[in-house]
Amino acid sequence: MNKESTERVAQQFIQDARIGLLRDYEDGFTLRLHASRRRDRNRRHCENGCQNDCQDTGVRRPPSSSTTGIESIPIKLNVPRDPPTSAAEPSHRGTDFGNYGLDEAGSTGRLARGSEAASLGIGYAGNRFIGPGGYRIALRTDRSRRRLRELAGRARFAWHRFRREKTAVVGLGIVVFFAILALVPWLFAPYSPTSIAFDQLLPPSSAHLMGTDDLGRDVASRMVWGSRVSLLFGVMAAGLSLLLGTLLGLLAGYYGGWIDQILSRFFEIILMIPAFFLLVMVVAIFGNNINFEILVVGITIWPANARIMRASVLSLKERQFVRAAIATGSSGGGIIVRHILPNAIQPVIVNSSLQIGQAILFEAGMSFLGLSDPNVVTWGQIVNVGAFHLIDAWWLAFFPGIALGALILGFNLIGDGLGAVMGRTDAAESKEVPTEVSA
Repeated sequence: MNKESTERVAQQFIQDARIGLLRDYEDGFTLRLHASRRRDRNRRHCENGCQNDCQDTGVRRPPSSSTTGIESIPIKLNVPRDPPTSAAEPSHRGTDFGNYGLDEAGSTGRLARGSEAASLGIGYAGNRFIGPGGYRIALRTDRSRRRLRELAGRARFAWHRFRREKTAVVGLGIVVFFAILALVPWLFAPYSPTSIAFDQLLPPSSAHLMGTDDLGRDVASRMVWGSRVSLLFGVMAAGLSLLLGTLLGLLAGYYGGWIDQILSRFFEIILMIPAFFLLVMVVAIFGNNINFEILVVGITIWPANARIMRASVLSLKERQFVRAAIATGSSGGGIIVRHILPNAIQPVIVNSSLQIGQAILFEAGMSFLGLSDPNVVTWGQIVNVGAFHLIDAWWLAFFPGIALGALILGFNLIGDGLGAVMGRTDAAESKEVPTEVSA
């Protein structure tokens, strides 16, 4: 059962429970129940169906304010198989409803056709289910066995849509090509990237496909090894931006109020800081350390992701399925993880894929200016050497420039493709009225 059908069944269960009726919704639909109640010795409770104030409607009034203390007990759906003679108030420990509302195999927790909520003694009040003895029952769908299948199905569906974007597939091919070079550079580099020879400034030939530099080093080998730094720098910096932006954007958008005000002003302050100026300061203080450079780039580009996430969360908070989840008593963390984050993360992922190219460009610029570690081979270093030999050794700046442009273009094409795919998905979903509720 996929997410939509599961939530639709949960919505139907809630509606049926209000009128005291359960049915066979779908094979394999299971429930995990947890009950709590306020202690009150004089409390009236339902036995063998709703009575007193919920006689006709199946609705039980909320517990009175005179009660003191709260008890919380688990409800076991799988033992015993023999149903009790009544749905009287359960004991305080090891409470269960037996097979009431279940099929023959009580251990599965499947709902039986035509069973009545009165058999469980369930009423409904104040957006909560009220069980025997005033226990408030929280219902959740159990998807643990279907989670992997559901994720695999979504991945196949996303890949099918992504393949239809031809430019995105081209971008993916470019990125995969450079990723293979970065993973196993020793298979493609014919020489050591740091070995010095007397064959200086040789043009491209069969012995040196991309020529040599001013120290006789093979440019092709340096290009292959330099791809590792560019990819690592871009992915790590964009990943840090994705993590920080998602977390802080969620907090600002969901909780609002003074939290939103403080975080929004913090976003603006970070955006005011020139990233390159901060990089120069870090290099001057900590030296040419690539880890610090990744950290600086990541913390200077994350506010864009945070603002995108905040805007998405503010929009999703007004959607019907989020309001319904709040009304059913779901916790703030559960609502964020189950409902808001999966729907709000899509534009942030698209922007992060574009930020990878931005971070790669940052790294190339620092290497070109001599702010990177001189012992680490980078494309920016090769371009720096080529800047002094634009006429007599054009290949020194040409090949790394083409590689930088191709890699950044590849990530941009992937980002544009993801944006187009997710935009079509959102447009299709907006035509449907959301009626799902996670119980």
